[in-house]
Amino acid sequence: MRYAAYCALVLAALATAPCMAATDLGLEYFSRGNSFYEKTLYDSAFACYDKILSMGLHNASVYYNIGNALYRKKEIGRAILNFERASLLDPSDRDIAANLRFAYMATVDKIPPREIGFFAAAILKLHTMFSIRTQTLLFLALLYLTTLFFLVFRYAHPRFRNMSLTLCIVCGALFAMLSASFFTKIYRENTVKDAIVLVDKLNARNAPDGDQVLFSVHEGAKFTLVRKVGGWYYAALDNGVAGWIPEDEIGVVEIE
Repeated sequence: MRYAAYCALVLAALATAPCMAATDLGLEYFSRGNSFYEKTLYDSAFACYDKILSMGLHNASVYYNIGNALYRKKEIGRAILNFERASLLDPSDRDIAANLRFAYMATVDKIPPREIGFFAAAILKLHTMFSIRTQTLLFLALLYLTTLFFLVFRYAHPRFRNMSLTLCIVCGALFAMLSASFFTKIYRENTVKDAIVLVDKLNARNAPDGDQVLFSVHEGAKFTLVRKVGGWYYAALDNGVAGWIPEDEIGVVEIE
């Protein structure tokens, strides 16, 4: 459970809450939730953390603690959903990543991802390692360094050219990889939605309200949502297998 998240919660509150009273109340609920969690009163802890979200204070530590409380209640699907939301807000947090992996280990379905090449794997690693803000700063820093070393190579004394060319190539390669990750992340966050199965067993069908069951998955399985028709999503698993799934049996990771 996350105890020392008060400063982060205050900053989030200042950015989203209409007044300081909401900030103080959010901190109070956070503290009470932690106290209930320590006493193994997980329903009460969840209720306190959920109150914070209902106030519009969306914070990675709150989602992380909700995930822990739900996992203790053996609600694996909802626990994974909240760990995923925490990871969305703070992808570099190791505790969140560790608990998310641990929660997925408790699921019935072990779905292997599609095989990807080295470059795509490196892009994915960058994609999940840093937040948009951090990637933006790295993007600008590498752009500056690449330009600087190129100018040194172009105009400096010949004895500096070999070293500056090497550094320019290295920074340029890192810049290219980060750029691909950066724009992929922006595209994904604006167009792609993931969802977690919240019921014991979900049947994916050949069409909305279709009669044919294509495959079944269990609580905690993760889908990528492609398009929506009525109360149904056409969605794909990590291995590329796809079908139509009912909206009321999943939780969308995106925070509204």
